[in-house]
This record gives sequence, structure tokens and C-alpha cells, in this order.
Amino acid sequence: MMKRLIGWILVGLALIGAMTYLALTDYYANALPRSAQAGQGATVPMNYHGTIVYLTNGQATLLFLLQTGWIVTAVIGGLLTTTKSKRG
Repeated sequence: MMKRLIGWILVGLALIGAMTYLALTDYYANALPRSAQAGQGATVPMNYHGTIVYLTNGQATLLFLLQTGWIVTAVIGGLLTTTKSKRG
């Protein structure tokens, strides 16, 4: 029972992480420069539905960690919610 509860909590956190990732990606697509700005450090291209914007290394790393984090959390949470308990 406790394992399933932890699994559902992780699934909920994964959904929050996914929504944060999507919102931040949309914000970046609308707010960041559309040409590389070496002076500002915005040199990492991101394609968002055909629109290329340039992120800093920190912004690109943040998006990568958010995306990887919510996917891994969702998989672990999903596994915990669907596994059967050995206690019949």
C-alpha cells in the first residue's frame, strides 16, 4: 500500500515537472532572441515548432534536467503503482 502511494506521489510530481518544462519552453520560445547573441551567451539553438531561439548554456541545461527528471520520475512512479505487493 505504501509503495503505491509513493508511486502516485511520484507520478504527480512528474506531471508538475512536465507542465513546468512545457511552460518554460514556451516562455523561452517567446522571450529569447531569434539570432545568436554571443555577448549575452545565448548560443545554444532550440527549435520550437519551427521557431529557432537561442538559449544560454544554463537555460539549455535547466531544460534538459527538467525533461529528463520528469520522464524518469514518471517511469519510476508508474512502476511503483502497477507492481503487485508480495503480501497478497
